[in-house]
Amino acid sequence: MSRESNNIEAFFQVDAPAIIELEPERKSGARYRTPIRGWSRGVYVLLDLSEVSELSKRLERGQNVAVRFIAEGRACGFVSTVRYWQSSRLFSHLQLNWPDSVEYVGVRQHERVPVGMPCMVWVAGGGEAEGVVNDLSRGGYSVELPSNTEIERDTELEVSFELPDGGRVEAVRSFVRSVRVTPKAVIVGCCFGEAIDKDTVADIEFFVSSTLERLRNTPPSTQRILLLAPKNRSDESCIAALERLGFELQVAQDPVDAFFQLRLHRPAVFVAAAEGVLPGTEICRLVRENRSLTNVPIVVFREGEPSDETEKRALMEAGATRYVSGANSGKKLGEVLEEVLAAFAK
Repeated sequence: MSRESNNIEAFFQVDAPAIIELEPERKSGARYRTPIRGWSRGVYVLLDLSEVSELSKRLERGQNVAVRFIAEGRACGFVSTVRYWQSSRLFSHLQLNWPDSVEYVGVRQHERVPVGMPCMVWVAGGGEAEGVVNDLSRGGYSVELPSNTEIERDTELEVSFELPDGGRVEAVRSFVRSVRVTPKAVIVGCCFGEAIDKDTVADIEFFVSSTLERLRNTPPSTQRILLLAPKNRSDESCIAALERLGFELQVAQDPVDAFFQLRLHRPAVFVAAAEGVLPGTEICRLVRENRSLTNVPIVVFREGEPSDETEKRALMEAGATRYVSGANSGKKLGEVLEEVLAAFAK
């Protein structure tokens, strides 16, 4: 990642699509898409609020925000504070104080990142199929389709999927460049068509480049805890308890985000709630089926209920390392995590 402090203005382009993130220090704050409308050098950067009127209700003067955007093949970002905003029928806008610097990283056309995202594919002149995007670059992707899929090189298709950071790729035109048939699936290499819209290009470029940068610079952590916990009151109390105990905590609120963070950030321990979008047993099974994650300790917790030996046995058989339940399980979970960290550090 490079940093520019002097010629910041050179990075800005009028109408460039951008993403503004509230509370960037939490790494899980709300995000809004909004274009850059202009700037006054050394004073402010101007963003358009006309399509995100709900954002104006969450702003405070002096509030920290982060802005991400693409400029001339580089994924760029800066941190700033709210200077002024106005919401009206004629012009709704947000002024951010001029940043001290812009960080950026180049986007390579064909360098791919592993993703494993569910997708839908529509084949021209044929039907539709569910698949999995195995890897992604700014120029194309590799998708795994059912073994009975019949598809040839140069076939035109459309693909839709959601990026792990929240961006949407909707019915993007693509062309098949390679086909590999295996006993369990058909692996198809595709390139994006030229008509892809600029917002989608920006989402893909920023995701690919920022992911590559994190992969190169994020060593395995000996203390980082990844917690999969849907938003509810009991989970929030558990998170608060772990933070008070000083754990380096990352929180994922859905399984797709959790599996992406598992591969990307390589936490020391993966913690999952026993109940959620997927049951704890299914989470354990899916993690253990991934060869690169077989050695990651998995701790499953159930807040506020006594230990269930049947559930515990099923979880351990599915691949869990430890099971925590009962009243005050946040404190118990902290004690178990310290034990697991100490055991796996040896």
